[in-house]
Amino acid sequence: AFLRYATAYVRLRLSLRRCPPVRPDVQELLNRTAARYGLPVCRAVETDLPSAMVCGALRPILALPGGDAPDEKILLHELLHLKYHDTAQNAFWSILRAFHWCNPFLWAVFDRIQNDLESLCDQRALERLRGGERREYGLLLLQQATVRYARFPGTSSISNGAANIRRRVEAIARFQRYPRGMALASACIALTLGASVLYGTASAYPAEDFAVVSELALARTRIQRCGTLAGALDTYAKALMLSNRYYFATASPLSMQEEISQLRDKPLFPDTPDLIVGSYAVANMERDGDGYRAFIAFASANQNSGAPDSAILPVRVRRSPVLLEGWIVERNGPWNIQEGETIQRGFPLISGYESVPFMGESETRGKTGTLSARWQTALYVNNETERPDWPFPLAGFFDTALKPDARFDSARIQTEIRYTLREGLSGPEQSIGLQGAPLSNPEQDWQFEAERLTGFGGGGGSDGQAQMNERRPEDWDGSAQLWLSNLEAKVRGGTVALPAAYRVRVFWDSYPVETLTVEGGGAYG
Repeated sequence: AFLRYATAYVRLRLSLRRCPPVRPDVQELLNRTAARYGLPVCRAVETDLPSAMVCGALRPILALPGGDAPDEKILLHELLHLKYHDTAQNAFWSILRAFHWCNPFLWAVFDRIQNDLESLCDQRALERLRGGERREYGLLLLQQATVRYARFPGTSSISNGAANIRRRVEAIARFQRYPRGMALASACIALTLGASVLYGTASAYPAEDFAVVSELALARTRIQRCGTLAGALDTYAKALMLSNRYYFATASPLSMQEEISQLRDKPLFPDTPDLIVGSYAVANMERDGDGYRAFIAFASANQNSGAPDSAILPVRVRRSPVLLEGWIVERNGPWNIQEGETIQRGFPLISGYESVPFMGESETRGKTGTLSARWQTALYVNNETERPDWPFPLAGFFDTALKPDARFDSARIQTEIRYTLREGLSGPEQSIGLQGAPLSNPEQDWQFEAERLTGFGGGGGSDGQAQMNERRPEDWDGSAQLWLSNLEAKVRGGTVALPAAYRVRVFWDSYPVETLTVEGGGAYG
């Protein structure tokens, strides 16, 4: 087989040596095409072959069919073969084919390689053509489907048989540019796979190599960026809860990567509290220039562990401005550590509501007093999972898995409504009470459930209503407080959609004296 291939190649070269050079107009077209696309030129001859081809790896010759001047796109295809030394590849695979003449499986593999070389050349040509030129290129290929396909070792031809041309035309219809950097990525993949084939893989790393393996894992996290706003905050929060520098690198800007690589067994921040994995929520997310600012509120899983019962960290979230697309999180202030207080389940705010600042407030005046409202919001990623190592399913455990593309699946609003008696006005003799509800717009008609409040203490109702009779006259200081807690809300653009207003009915001695409406900061619904 080797002698047959060598004889065919020598005969072709001798035949091309006797062929006349191409006409001046064809040579001018060839030079113009090469200059337009920045491609090399070789000697060109006119032959009686049915299709154009490049022959030879060391001193290549471009063979063009006689007759009319060839289309510029055919010349582009052949000059691309010349630029990327495809004839040398063809010669190499032909030699391997000769050595494996008895193996039909490898013959099929070599055929596929040769066809892939033509398809790759099509891809390179299409990347240089524009608009209708690509369609014309496909029509030229279709014309080549009826041309007799002559295969010679050490050559590359635009024609490789009707069946293969059909597949190439279908690929043209699906044409898409390869992203920049694909050549580098392909080379890295080839080197990685080639090294494992040549040298094998180790069954285990020596102890002294663990540091290297750790750095490789850390490098991988640097290119696995967070695809969503929620995913970045979830990754950052878990990094703090688990003291995981790999998670931390995924959600941090590139400017911090060198510092992160030095952390190893150190805390992510010197003042990071010893957080016991429990739960967290993103509180009071607001727009801030090209990003968002928020608070990450953590709750301890074990109040008797000696760790802080709760801790809150202000952060800023934005898109990465360089290189890799994704969201990144940066610390935006000091920790707020709470001892002896708890974060309510289902809402991140500390009892007493002092640790997370209120994100907005409004006020309105009535005939009997002043009504004010201020609110806090919370966003949640669903991290509840079952314990896999228990003999029976048990939900409620925190899922520590990396979720760089997570979404916020729920949101809550908590609003403090305070009524203050008008100065100089004598108040109720028996009790003061409030009943409130959120509104989707300030003009919304709302029917309160109770026309009369009885009893003392707090209470709740349906449709987001809340009611209370707070104090007897001898116990209160001229103001009353009402909480609308755990109000479900929607997420809009990364922030919570707030109610447009709150409507509150004021009760003196169990009977209503006036109804007030106070702005709620947004449009809820």
